[in-house]
Amino acid sequence: MQIQGFSCTRPQPEHMDQMRACATAVELDGLVTAGTYTTDVSRALYLVARRHDDVVTTGVACCCSAAELDAAAVDADEATARANEIEALGAHTRPITIAYEGNRALDLILGAARSATPLYNLSNGSEQVVVWRMSRPEAIEAVTTTFAQIDGHVVDNCLARLVARRAREARPSMDSRAAVLHPLAMLISEAELSRGTADLLPGEGLLVHRFA
Repeated sequence: MQIQGFSCTRPQPEHMDQMRACATAVELDGLVTAGTYTTDVSRALYLVARRHDDVVTTGVACCCSAAELDAAAVDADEATARANEIEALGAHTRPITIAYEGNRALDLILGAARSATPLYNLSNGSEQVVVWRMSRPEAIEAVTTTFAQIDGHVVDNCLARLVARRAREARPSMDSRAAVLHPLAMLISEAELSRGTADLLPGEGLLVHRFA
């Protein structure tokens, strides 16, 4: 899989109570202007761990190429409506879940990342979500290089392909590196998916990948 870091728009840790799913780019811009949200200047990967009771599921939030995603069957009307929502916001907010076979080297790299101070540590009874921002170039290089040697497959409906296709049709000369063509993805090992959940983020407003 070819993955990369992304410039993330996200709530300031002290304003987590105002996290929400925005409907339009103007609404999201307003949150950034008010200081409730921030946009990271540099690209990064985000390690997410969700605990439900005693089960912990870990994923890597990143960008992947829509061209590499295998096609998934989706309801045409639902797909069109959701694609319209994504385009109105100008951002990917729901990561595509991609499963991959476990890799020992990757486990070690991600284990080291979890020793750092987390960006978010959200707890609500039996539920806990912890997010680490991986921004050091050498860490990003290690993760992306390792994933480049691993195959993955989509395990939920993939609407990003439709959004990317419509963007291509509207602008045939679009640069292949354009953000709209690299949707938000959550990479989770097959073993952890079999025991836990694919829904690692507590809502759509936590990690936002803008393309417009």
